[in-house]
Amino acid sequence: MRIRLIKFLPAIIWFFITLWLFTLPGSEIPTIDWMDRLQVDKLVHISLFFILCFLLMFPFRKIGMEPKERLPWFLLIAVSAIFYGIIVEFVQRDFIANRSFDIWDIAADSAGSLAAFFWCHKKLAVI
Repeated sequence: MRIRLIKFLPAIIWFFITLWLFTLPGSEIPTIDWMDRLQVDKLVHISLFFILCFLLMFPFRKIGMEPKERLPWFLLIAVSAIFYGIIVEFVQRDFIANRSFDIWDIAADSAGSLAAFFWCHKKLAVI
């Protein structure tokens, strides 16, 4: 019932990609007026966190673990991702030039994390 660390490599790479994106100075992020009006930024946050959580949960699919045993792991991953999103907002506010704290980004991060949790619990638990 061991999971090899190599199985988490895509998630680790994705984590560092998101960290890099979240710590870019605001002046380096392109702004497109119509995208701002449609709140595309929030869809990006949902997608980034869904992918992160999915990549962290996916390695659990083929180990000898009952679906109900996976649930705490999936929940831990989702909650950890939500805390990551919260921390990122404070880092942006306090340390990154031209970036600010946005509660709606936290909501979008949480939505992506929870969507991955529910999707993976339903789909990966039966594999």
